[in-house]
Amino acid sequence: MTIDTENYQQRAQPDWQGLLTIIMLVLAAALYTMQFVDLGGGSTADGVDDAYDPRIGEIHTLEGLEAEARRQMRSTGNTQRDLALALTKIVALHSIHGVARQTWKQNWIANALDMMESPYTSYAGLMVPEDLAKENVAFCSQASLLLQELFRRNGIPQATVRFNVGGPPPHSAVAGKPDGVWRFYDASYEPAQQGVPFARLKEPGKILELYSAPKFKMLGIDKQFDDLARRGKIAIIGIDGRGPVRGIAFQRLTKTLSLHGWFGPLLIAMLLLYRRAFKAQALRFA
Repeated sequence: MTIDTENYQQRAQPDWQGLLTIIMLVLAAALYTMQFVDLGGGSTADGVDDAYDPRIGEIHTLEGLEAEARRQMRSTGNTQRDLALALTKIVALHSIHGVARQTWKQNWIANALDMMESPYTSYAGLMVPEDLAKENVAFCSQASLLLQELFRRNGIPQATVRFNVGGPPPHSAVAGKPDGVWRFYDASYEPAQQGVPFARLKEPGKILELYSAPKFKMLGIDKQFDDLARRGKIAIIGIDGRGPVRGIAFQRLTKTLSLHGWFGPLLIAMLLLYRRAFKAQALRFA
């Protein structure tokens, strides 16, 4: 009796191609299912006492916010400066303090990354001004992004006001230059006065005057910001910038992969199956 050792060894080898096909199909099914899994997420408010107007909150476009600002604008002799104040007021009344986020269904990859709890970072937090206009919740940096975009659209030079330069930023606000002078606007924490010349923030007691409301004293914000101002840790950065370009690109990529990433492993599985069928057909006609 003769044993065909060579063919026996070939048949005994694991079917790695078949195993890989199964893995790809299972992965595709799992990724496809993720977009229907509801693990919560989305925008959340943090309870900070904010001014909020439900009527303005119903405005969900940049054009609508601009129109409302022009309707409420009060003339003081400088149109651009008056418009900057009106836009800041509308953004402040448009949302309450919190974080505008994508839900797990919209972008499960970004929400999964947020579970790592990186300080001062939210991968699922909205960054595109058009998206922020649709929400009634905004973190300080999100309110700043929205206000900066409105300034840019209306020809007002704008920049980011960075708190705690060189360290973790406890807050973000906006600098605008509607009349040739850089002015300070905070649509998130709503100080006692908007449009103060930025250079005056270093004056002794100026920050304490702006953030003198009880809610700021309760949170210790007044003294924290005053200390940063006295140490020169509040600065203007990113003049006429277009926002977090890399962050927006990353967010769009993860959203696309969250919704359509299942197609990749499915395509690989289909190619493997086609290769197997083609190889079998070739052997049959050999």
